[in-house]
Amino acid sequence: AGAGAAPWLPEFGSLGEATLLLPLAEADETPSGAPTPTPRSAARFAPATPRELKGDETGSTAVPSPKPVAQLAVATPRDRKEDKLSTPQEARRSSDASDSSHFGSSGSSAQEQEGTSGWPPRPPLLRFKMLMQFSSRFKPSEDKALFQAVNEGVSDKLQEKERKEMKDITVAWLNTVFQLTITTEFEFEVGYPIILLTMLDAIYPKRVRWREVDWRVAYTAALAKNYRVLHTIWGEVNMDKAREFRADNSSVRMENMPTANTQDKLVFARLMRKWFLHRIDGAPPYDAMAKRREMVEQLRIVGVRVTFPSWICFDKEAPPVVVQTAYEKKPEFERLIHFLGSVEHQTM
Repeated sequence: AGAGAAPWLPEFGSLGEATLLLPLAEADETPSGAPTPTPRSAARFAPATPRELKGDETGSTAVPSPKPVAQLAVATPRDRKEDKLSTPQEARRSSDASDSSHFGSSGSSAQEQEGTSGWPPRPPLLRFKMLMQFSSRFKPSEDKALFQAVNEGVSDKLQEKERKEMKDITVAWLNTVFQLTITTEFEFEVGYPIILLTMLDAIYPKRVRWREVDWRVAYTAALAKNYRVLHTIWGEVNMDKAREFRADNSSVRMENMPTANTQDKLVFARLMRKWFLHRIDGAPPYDAMAKRREMVEQLRIVGVRVTFPSWICFDKEAPPVVVQTAYEKKPEFERLIHFLGSVEHQTM
């Protein structure tokens, strides 16, 4: 060691193999730029670099300048805490955030272009097959469509747009025999099934179920129900086998009456009149009013109240019955003898 070397420096063999510990001062420099040394108790040591020991190659020993604390690679407790928090998951999140921020502008522009151009189209929420199966539940059936078509025609007939009087001999015969007061086409149309049921009840007593008949004839549902009752009774008594209603003798059919016009219904009513007169021949006289009283009484027993339309005559009170006395029950010759008196009185 040279004579000018510091007494606290350790001795070493060669500069290339030596490790010199130098005191490091705080990073506090004087205005002139020279570092201010710190006390030896607060000094820190770091290995000297070859550049600092370059002066020793010439044979002179120089004390290297101390390094500032800022250049010392020593981790502080705060740095250790930050290193511990930087886990792989957080690193991945930070990378994703940087990627999203990098591509955010391009993604928003692409979405704006899709919204303006409308392409590519969005896929439907359900498959086409599932949509068809779901929609088929709400499609009307064929029977419902048929009833709707029939009701459209019937509803037009239920609206009395103008008063047309009926001046037909068949209607006059119906009014006389069955105690009716049909005067217009509207009354004839809405009461047609009840008229035919009345004629069937006269020939086939107790076959017509009057409790199923709806007497609110001004409604479409009531008219359709009455036609169904008529069609049922018509099939039960085999009216299609009658001579007047066979397919080869008549072109009008019972099943076509709900949608038939007034003229076809009049033709069918004439056939019913012919059949009625042929079947009623030899039977006692038909009393329509007494038949209605009997029907009302039977329905009252089962709890059904009947309100007849205005064109059906009905008298709740039966006409008074004349009580026959014993004199009236005698034969006519006895009453004549009683009137003339005895033979003795005749010769006086």
